[in-house]
Amino acid sequence: MRQKAIFWVGIALVAEKILQHGLTALFFGVNINGIGKPEAGGLIFLSDPVMAMLNLVLMGFFAWGFWDIWKRRTRGLNLVIILSAFDIAAEFTFHGFVYVTVSVIVAIFLIAFAFALKSSARDLQVYPACCRKRLYAIFGEHFNKITEVIAAIGYFDLMSSRTHQRWI
Repeated sequence: MRQKAIFWVGIALVAEKILQHGLTALFFGVNINGIGKPEAGGLIFLSDPVMAMLNLVLMGFFAWGFWDIWKRRTRGLNLVIILSAFDIAAEFTFHGFVYVTVSVIVAIFLIAFAFALKSSARDLQVYPACCRKRLYAIFGEHFNKITEVIAAIGYFDLMSSRTHQRWI
């Protein structure tokens, strides 16, 4: 139950980042009367088209992370952690270290939820269904002990991109 709640909160936070970067790109790219351009800060100046493209790229990568998390691939969690760290660094670069935005707070929560999902996936020692069935057929009642040893070695954590490690 706890893992499902963490999963849905994480999905909502990634969706918020997609929406945020999509709208920011729109506002940088199109001049809408009554809304104006977003504040880009005073430390580094970039033109509006460059800021729009940067936000579109971030939106695309967050959408990719969303899809991988939705499909329960750990690669998506890693991608979201890296993107959130980049988002925090970019916010501090453009606005300064004193100016904490909602984007920074959401990125911090997103990193925390992604690490919580990664740790719960590691605790469950989840393997792909095809491997799980074959290993159980081969080793029978010793399957749980073998999976504990493999998880302790960290084999599936290192090989997660090749095995498409998923969590329940």
